[in-house]
Amino acid sequence: MYVGNNPVNYVDPTGHMPHLVKNITAQVYGRSGLPSGVVSAAVIGYNMVNGNSQELFNSFHDIAQINIVKALNGNALVEVGLTGTRVDVVGSGAQAWEVKPLGGESAEPQLLAAEANGLRRGKPLAPISGIEMGVPNLYMRIDFPAPGEARYSFYKHNAKGQEVRVSSVGATITIGAWMAAGFAVAGTIGGSLPLIEGATVTLPALETLLAP
Repeated sequence: MYVGNNPVNYVDPTGHMPHLVKNITAQVYGRSGLPSGVVSAAVIGYNMVNGNSQELFNSFHDIAQINIVKALNGNALVEVGLTGTRVDVVGSGAQAWEVKPLGGESAEPQLLAAEANGLRRGKPLAPISGIEMGVPNLYMRIDFPAPGEARYSFYKHNAKGQEVRVSSVGATITIGAWMAAGFAVAGTIGGSLPLIEGATVTLPALETLLAP
């Protein structure tokens, strides 16, 4: 049974964006050609303005999910509630992916629960890199080291143009410093998401995604 019979609208009490907002944002992002930095800043700003717990860390998870949906050409949903579990990303062919930070906790419990609901581990996708985080010289990369597993990390470029790893804590400090210095988070006004206001999108049907 889906969460409240409404898995797309279900709001995660841990503080992530409302699932409907996140799903619509993913669809608009994939179809609009908006720069990734604008979308990342909008997600961060939305979470910060709305006072969600652990705002920046949750925003990182949200941004990774949205970019995975884009990589799947919009043919996916995020935060799908199933019996006894919640699946981060569900794509066509009943594929499931769990999103975690690089070096973070195991994705195995959630993937086993997804399999118990008839889903299968999503195929490893090509790495997604160059995701701008809405501040200068900070990027996200998403790797798929094993079926059903998506791991995000951060990097910047040094003076030679080489990629230098940035920890999640370091990314939080960098974004926080820009915000403290008066950086205006692009794309957010009063806790809303103007980039999706007035958008007409059709979300993928969950039943279609769950079909083998």
